[in-house]
This record gives sequence, structure tokens and C-alpha cells, in this order.
Amino acid sequence: MVTGTVESETILGGRFLVSTTVITEGMFAGESVSIFGFDRRSEEYTLIGLDTIGTYWVTAQGPMGSDGKAVLSGEDFDPVFNGMQLYDFVLSWPDADTMVTDLIFKDEMHAGGPEPHRLLNIVSRRPLGDHV
Repeated sequence: MVTGTVESETILGGRFLVSTTVITEGMFAGESVSIFGFDRRSEEYTLIGLDTIGTYWVTAQGPMGSDGKAVLSGEDFDPVFNGMQLYDFVLSWPDADTMVTDLIFKDEMHAGGPEPHRLLNIVSRRPLGDHV
């Protein structure tokens, strides 16, 4: 387990949430920016993700499930492995001060086998006293 910091702010009149994550240790050391939104046309949550590990960006979208989790699915062609990477970002909110983001790879190459593999589990907590 590694720790880091996440700073989030809303932009464009509160329509999007921008989260900047900094991790200083381990294989995922670096920075990432995630832009979360909700598309009222499709009634799906959206995500644009960028980080310092790669030189590319990813997108995903998906609905809120009856279990209170939003599963945002995406795919991206990976020229290094000459194949598609298939992934889900699973968003959940265990309480009013916590957001959990899981990154799950679904393609065999990136998952390391035929079963999906959770690569990341990010737990973001609002500091005490920061209630809006």
C-alpha cells in the first residue's frame, strides 16, 4: 500500500470535478489528473484520465448501478502490446466523505490472464472540517 494526496475542485460551474493525485513512492509514483463528469444526455458518468506514467490519455463512461456504484468502461489501443486494453473504473461512495476508485483491467494482456485484475484501489477521504 502506498499513500498520496488528492486535491479536488469543481470547474465550469460545478459541472466537472478535477482530481489531482500525487504519489511519491512505489511503482505508481507520479501525478495524475482525472476529470469526472455526468452526461445528462446519456445519464452516464464520464472520466478523462492523464498521468505521468504514460504519455497518453484514457476515457471511460458508464451508468450508476442499482448497487450505488458507477462502472465506467473504456478501451484504448496499446501499440506497445499491439492490442486493445479494456478497463473499468468503478466509482463508489461508502459515506459522504469518501470516494473509492478501482481500476480493473479486463483484457488478458493487461490483466495477466483470462480473469479481470484490479490494478488500483484509490480511497479518497475529505479532511475533517471540509464539509460543504
